[in-house]
Amino acid sequence: MMKIIESYNKILKSKGYVQITSDELHLSSQIEYKLRNYNRHSNKMKSVKLDLPLNAKLTKLKNLLDKESQPDVEELVSLLELKQLFDSNDIKENEIKKKRNYIKSQLEATNSGINLNIMDSDILYDETRVHFEKIDSLVKFSNKLEKYKLLHTNVYFRGQQNLNWSVLPSIFRGNWINHEKDFVHEMLISNPQDFANLNTTLGKLTKMQHYNVPTRLLDITSNPYIALYFACEKDKATDFSYSGEVLFFQSKETEKYYDSDTVSIVSNLAMMKDTFDIGNDKLEPEDFCEQGDIPYLLHQIKFEKPTFLNIINPADLHKCFVVHVPLDNKRILNQQGLFLLVGMGKSKAEPASIEDSILKNNDKKLLFLIPDKNKEKILDELDAMNINKRFIYPEIDDVADFLKNQKFNQ
Repeated sequence: MMKIIESYNKILKSKGYVQITSDELHLSSQIEYKLRNYNRHSNKMKSVKLDLPLNAKLTKLKNLLDKESQPDVEELVSLLELKQLFDSNDIKENEIKKKRNYIKSQLEATNSGINLNIMDSDILYDETRVHFEKIDSLVKFSNKLEKYKLLHTNVYFRGQQNLNWSVLPSIFRGNWINHEKDFVHEMLISNPQDFANLNTTLGKLTKMQHYNVPTRLLDITSNPYIALYFACEKDKATDFSYSGEVLFFQSKETEKYYDSDTVSIVSNLAMMKDTFDIGNDKLEPEDFCEQGDIPYLLHQIKFEKPTFLNIINPADLHKCFVVHVPLDNKRILNQQGLFLLVGMGKSKAEPASIEDSILKNNDKKLLFLIPDKNKEKILDELDAMNINKRFIYPEIDDVADFLKNQKFNQ
């Protein structure tokens, strides 16, 4: 399977849906732009002439990759290979619908038994796994919250600007999980004064999360309108225009306060080595604590809770918990923030199942979809409620940016 199609397949398998925008499928303009940019930063021997035939461009770039790994060259090769695939199937550059349908057929062939539907012409989704509600205004958002009874206790919210983003804590993205313990130590070494009064690992992770350091915490909020704001923000990391999403988390028995023993157990996974081995997790709690690397976990927990009993329920290590933390800075207070603390899967390098915490409607994941064309209007409506960048990010530099680029932008 082509690399780009494989990336779509990965998103589809993880979330049950994937957005493939029209701009992504205009390959010729992307290739020309990226090739010009590549040539500007390359020496003459490595440059690739724009007027070369597609196959010749592809051959030269692949030869360069054989000698050294270059992300920009890898991206060009992926785009050229996809264009070559479309050309070989007699799909012309401007036949966007045909391109998307071809990708759809490839995804269905790879995932046995799946039948993908298409929403808004560019969102492929598995209707057996997900139920969408399209949001085009603040009033509709409020009505849908009422319809599904989402303003009750034990339901929390997360907004994402990009429908294709994974729902994962940052530590599980890329290769960072292999340095989880190192992140904590390096932050404490470099900024000891900021962590001086934090006596728990959760407290340290919360502080790190505030400064965008990778952690096993996932930001959620008790205010659905805050989540809607995040879903409508512009994704500055891409040139494409993606829909946003609001997801719902139901805690049931997995809701805890910051000082919970269970929270201490799971948060201290961050202080365990990469090869952390829990041994046999089918044992009774007392026996479980005497084998594998669990004695090291107990040792770490007792730094913050000296009287902690040597009893750990193995199942708790494989769960996600909604955790209420002190609202001790203006940002988390304004955002009415709390966290989903994510445990481990089969190994420390894998996250516990976050899907299990996402609210279902008739056994399907419920999702509020915010089309890109409606984002600006909804942000204006939220601004009338004083939910805007100045409120969400109350630090001085963010307020200054809001005043320059939004409030007083002529």
